[in-house]
Amino acid sequence: MVTALVYLISLVVSPYFMQFAVKTLPIVVLLALAYAKLTGLLRKLMVAALLASAVGDVLLALELQNGFVMGLGAFLIAQMLYTVSFVKFRQVHNDKTLSLAGAFSVGVFAVLMALYILPNTGELLVPVVFYLLVISCMGMVAFLCGMHKFTVFGACCFLCSDAMIAQSVFKSDFAMSSVWIMLTYYCAQYFILDGMIKLQTVPSEQD
Repeated sequence: MVTALVYLISLVVSPYFMQFAVKTLPIVVLLALAYAKLTGLLRKLMVAALLASAVGDVLLALELQNGFVMGLGAFLIAQMLYTVSFVKFRQVHNDKTLSLAGAFSVGVFAVLMALYILPNTGELLVPVVFYLLVISCMGMVAFLCGMHKFTVFGACCFLCSDAMIAQSVFKSDFAMSSVWIMLTYYCAQYFILDGMIKLQTVPSEQD
């Protein structure tokens, strides 16, 4: 996406006026794409998830009191909506071993992240624990419900992006953290949506 590339390049001169708008624009574009390409309940769920993500982007970008917690809450809603969409539109698949292995890997990753990050979260322990549980559930459900490989890849990118945010916020920052975090985040949103578009099955009774 051109808008995502523009924002990633603009990080060289960060911070700048209206940066939050440039940051959110790629998600708004995806929201419009979801509305145009999807139908029925799946459209509602994906549009709502992307809208919650856009709100989260703005809250995290602006220097607001409790902005981090509010942004976390917005993304928590997005992860819940993605999880519901995966369950609601789950696919029949034959290779259950691969799905179970993927879900197990996500679970192990979540446990390791919890052991690594949570001791440093301080007063944010409860919201971080809750968010970690929800996003881990989203990743595991993507595997278990037989989502398109693009959607599964996007879910994994989301886990990586948020893990890097946790590293940067609660442990220590690292070189080009903003670029890597946003690159994996934009990939996550794009591939989740693209995969859902590719396997869309929306029975009329779910409209």
